[in-house]
Amino acid sequence: MEHRAAFSVCRVHYAGVLLWQGAWGEAETELETASRELLSMGSETAGESLARLGELRRRQGRRAEALAYFEQAGSYPMVALDQAHIAFDVGDSRGAIDYAERFLRRVAAEDRAERVIAHELLVRAHIALGELEPARSLLTSTTDLVSIADTLPLRAYARLTEGHVALAAGNAEAARQRYEDAVDQFQHSGASYEKSHARIDLAQASKSLGRVEAATREAKQALRECEAQGSLLDHGLAQALLDSLVSAPPARLTLPAGLSAREGEVLGCWPSAAATAPSPNSCS
Repeated sequence: MEHRAAFSVCRVHYAGVLLWQGAWGEAETELETASRELLSMGSETAGESLARLGELRRRQGRRAEALAYFEQAGSYPMVALDQAHIAFDVGDSRGAIDYAERFLRRVAAEDRAERVIAHELLVRAHIALGELEPARSLLTSTTDLVSIADTLPLRAYARLTEGHVALAAGNAEAARQRYEDAVDQFQHSGASYEKSHARIDLAQASKSLGRVEAATREAKQALRECEAQGSLLDHGLAQALLDSLVSAPPARLTLPAGLSAREGEVLGCWPSAAATAPSPNSCS
């Protein structure tokens, strides 16, 4: 019995690695097997396997199934963080903050990786509510934690969080650079889901800068990655962003010195009021 339980627990930890790498089908098999074994033995560690299954369903965008697993998982700490993610995804930023803070109260101070991940979500939620100062304070805490546990995945989360704060503060170029770093670092860490999520943020920052071509490229890549891993939620976010880029009005280019708007229009570098599509020409 003890050997069976220990092996099942190992399955759960292995599934966590598979989730990180984006091998969701394999992770699901391991977690379902471990859950059956642990529940049949009445093991208290069954909560972790059920919570992981809920996390997988959340990442897939299957919220109702995720919540059902979380209810079965009981008081396993990571459930609160996943519930925070779900609250944020449905637009309940205050609820997301409450859940994330509850999670932080339940994890040990030395669990730095978990705290950095929670801080990133909290920053998103505070920014969504227009609360920039709490977001900045959380960024400082994140930087302090990463300076102690300096690993590539945590550096990626720190860059992502820096990007959120920079974009909220109106510095889209700094945000774009931070998001680029996060995408690269998540990729080198083998974090498939996190990389795609950061790529959507990168596309949004590029759009804010008027860099439509770069934004479109990143949004399309994020869309392909989400399709490959089966992430319905992020697929929808990437698709909505891509649709907004396709329907975006033409950019107004800067006129060379001394030219009027009408002269720029004739030269093809300034769209006329009646134009229905951007001119393919540009001023030299």
